[in-house]
Amino acid sequence: MIGAKIKAARNAKGYSREYMALLLNVTQSSYSRIESNLLSPDIFKLNVISAVLGMDMASLLDDLHETHEKKASGSH
Repeated sequence: MIGAKIKAARNAKGYSREYMALLLNVTQSSYSRIESNLLSPDIFKLNVISAVLGMDMASLLDDLHETHEKKASGSH
């Protein structure tokens, strides 16, 4: 899932949640919800996340789409 990928990449870079929240201009709580798949980041936040963490934007978008499909079907 997208949150797990973002968290793993953030940890690999040694970045804190506070640092990522600051870059995204969101609260640490909101950033934590992104990593927990409780909040879907908009395209602009995804762009920042992918650039900062050196991630492939297409992969993140595929994961985001998959997460939305699971929520819509009722399976988690």
